[in-house]
Amino acid sequence: MYVDMGEISRNYGHDKEIIRYLSDELTGAEEAEFQEKLMTSPELKARFEELSTFWANDGNDYYSEKTNRGWDDWKKSIGRPMTRKKSRLIGFWRSVAAIFLGLLAVGIWRFMKVHTEQTAYLNDLEPIEHNEVTLELADGGKLEITQGDYQDLMIDSARSAKQVGGFLIYKKNKDINPNRVVAFNTLTVPRGKRFNVMLSDGTRVWLNSDSRLSYPVEFTGTKREIKLTGEAYLEVAKNENKPFIIRAANIDVRVYGTAFNIKAYSEDKEVSTVLVEGKVGIAKRNGSAEFDEDNAVMMSPYQRVVYNDESGRLVKTTLSDIDRYTAWKDNRLVFYNEKFENLKPRLERWYNIRVIDDAIGFSDERFSGEFESEQIEKVMNFFAVTSPITVMHTNDTFYIKDKD
Repeated sequence: MYVDMGEISRNYGHDKEIIRYLSDELTGAEEAEFQEKLMTSPELKARFEELSTFWANDGNDYYSEKTNRGWDDWKKSIGRPMTRKKSRLIGFWRSVAAIFLGLLAVGIWRFMKVHTEQTAYLNDLEPIEHNEVTLELADGGKLEITQGDYQDLMIDSARSAKQVGGFLIYKKNKDINPNRVVAFNTLTVPRGKRFNVMLSDGTRVWLNSDSRLSYPVEFTGTKREIKLTGEAYLEVAKNENKPFIIRAANIDVRVYGTAFNIKAYSEDKEVSTVLVEGKVGIAKRNGSAEFDEDNAVMMSPYQRVVYNDESGRLVKTTLSDIDRYTAWKDNRLVFYNEKFENLKPRLERWYNIRVIDDAIGFSDERFSGEFESEQIEKVMNFFAVTSPITVMHTNDTFYIKDKD
């Protein structure tokens, strides 16, 4: 995402306030007032997301191609000179109402092992068992992340991340030492929740329910690698000198600066990738740490590639509409002409429930629908009024039976 410097004059008031907030220069009263504005102003929220990306990268790399200046030069040009304060103590909390992402998330941080090679963390991840969003680090330390909080979080002695409600932003380190050991974080999102994180290179990741992302705190070396179990929508920061690779199940996805969705749940037989814009390559894992570019399937926008575990094949199709694959990142549950047997695990992840289907033939019934903020009871009633079934539930378990 680029910052359009032509917008600065039109957004002068917003920009100055956002920059002071990101630079930790607002008083307590000013900060509370700013956070209240974030909850009520769509225009401010949109501009905040844009400038957060710029802040995370100090205006350098591909951002400076647009701006020809860094963060410090830019913020001086729209107001008085500002200096960043040191990060606040980790234990400092400020609770406020939930803001623009609308995600209910309780998180835990703990220090992870430090590795010298970025491929060291790409082992199989353990099954997700937590009931809350967690961020795991190496030395056993834990830090709660509540969705309504605004704070700076120290992830090691030299680096910090900024939490803005349900949005976690990793700050890019200006002085990356390629020989320095690299710390890896693992973000785990349980069923019933979704979360949003910006990596240190400016890549933005939306994580769906029951998903896990493992990534380095900063990207050193010649490539950027992360590992995904579950579903994510990514807007990858462009860097032609450092390719971005996602390892998911038995495939690798090489990204060339783009936006796309990837679904790779461990219990599914298929891994699905849908390209929104840009260009990606998909390759089966060949046992090597390197991406198998010679045998990769290249994708164009509005194409979908599915890898089937049983056949070992990559199949590419062209889509007329991609909304049903990407709507979840905007907190919309969308399905079109899907069998209930395929909808069932989606509903269980989305609402953190269990569905027991004892109705004869119901699993083969097909449905289309869209839900945004509806309670699970209303969603299950949708199936009941369109099919000869009854739905009952006890706590978080829903039972589907044939009508008498």
